[in-house]
Amino acid sequence: MTGAEPVPVADVAPPGRRRPGRPRRSTVFFLLAFLLGGAAFIAVTPPGQNPDEATHFYRAWQIAQLNLVSDEASEVTDRTDDPAIGGIVPSGAPAMFDAAKMTGGFDESVKFDDLDAGELLSFTSDSAPTFVGFVNTAAYPPVAYVPQVLAIWVGELTGAPLLVTLYLGRVAGLLAGALVITAALRLAVVGRWPMLALALLPATVSQAASFSADGMTIASAFFVTALVLRMATAPHRASTWTWAGLAASFVVVALVKPTYAPLAAIVLVVPLLNRAERTLRGASWTALAIAAAAVPTLLWARVIEFVDYGVNPANDVDLQTAYVLENPLRFVRAAFNIFVLDMPNGLTDQKGDLYRGIFGDFAWLRAPLPMLFLLALVVVLVLSVLVADPAERPVLARLRRSWLWRVVLVGAAVGTSLGVAGALYLYYTPTYGQVVQGLQGRYFLPVLLALLTAFLGNRLVSERGVRTAMGVVLVLSLAAGVAIVHLRYFVELPT
Repeated sequence: MTGAEPVPVADVAPPGRRRPGRPRRSTVFFLLAFLLGGAAFIAVTPPGQNPDEATHFYRAWQIAQLNLVSDEASEVTDRTDDPAIGGIVPSGAPAMFDAAKMTGGFDESVKFDDLDAGELLSFTSDSAPTFVGFVNTAAYPPVAYVPQVLAIWVGELTGAPLLVTLYLGRVAGLLAGALVITAALRLAVVGRWPMLALALLPATVSQAASFSADGMTIASAFFVTALVLRMATAPHRASTWTWAGLAASFVVVALVKPTYAPLAAIVLVVPLLNRAERTLRGASWTALAIAAAAVPTLLWARVIEFVDYGVNPANDVDLQTAYVLENPLRFVRAAFNIFVLDMPNGLTDQKGDLYRGIFGDFAWLRAPLPMLFLLALVVVLVLSVLVADPAERPVLARLRRSWLWRVVLVGAAVGTSLGVAGALYLYYTPTYGQVVQGLQGRYFLPVLLALLTAFLGNRLVSERGVRTAMGVVLVLSLAAGVAIVHLRYFVELPT
């Protein structure tokens, strides 16, 4: 069978009956672990030591001034021959990151226990404006930084130092991620435990607690995946408002990080699983939802087409594009080398960085979780697709009879991952490179929920104690991640 039969929504209690308590308890557990773990990461991570945090700060500052598209230096300064792309920020911002020894994060011998808090707090938004290049974040759409922009506005209104504004942005990102993922957990009809496990991976929490767009990228991808599965397993067709909400959610995904727009292909599971949607109306809405991700992506690409070079000086975008078009198998080989052989990604010279980063590889990929926790978290992800709340079980029984919807989810996840790899190959990998460089495990987090959900259906013979054990491992892993960051930045280890 292809999953033609409608699947009932089993988590809606009949009138007069309360919803099962377990989903509510798991949501409370998520919020406590996510917010406390995120607060700990915020506290132990020095300014600028989250991935690309400085350039994310500059881009968000630019947007907060309502300059939604990045600038070319030659157009906003007197440096007419300067090809840099970036924007105008207070001169105190780059000075603050310099004082925070930001580049020292790449040297594992540099510690940060001697930072001068008084000096760091002396930098304000009243400092003279200056142009700063940030080509790696210049192409990010404005939606990516909504929580951080709000934090910047609060900082400006209160006259807070730039350091305080940076930390306000971290807190805003963490709270926004918690809000969106909580909404996704409440929406979820199936796949709550894979979502919970992925949301509490140390990599996810640390990214949500950073000043960047990554937290909202992961959270928005979880939200659309949960909503699609809810619509697909409903016993009736979705309302116009529900479809419109899904389309709007895909617009958000596209305008947070456009490389994840192909994830919109998961909407095809709605007509595959829900017979009521196999109508002209359902087909039209399905096409509109996919277009809602594709059209903004294409329009934004047109807007920022002037960003025609990458961060790596060894990369020539035009030559690399011609190289791939001449023989696409060269990109396939480069992708095979990174995905299958897990060759060094160019950010370090170590093999294994790619998949370690899914779980937690902190401090510019120089402080990974210990192997014990990596293995334990792999087990947690496997168990997450084998346990189910009572309300999920009738739905899972029907899902086991079908297979085509699984192909769609796997295809969307794999296709999106290859798209991310392709972008990095064109814009970051050295020209004619044999391995995709710049690819990090955290880039897979937005698509892993769709991938894991495709394997739902089987259940453990006994689930006694399994959820508790999973929760303990997740909490201990978060604690280990915080400890690893603290050790990296503040503790002199014996040699």
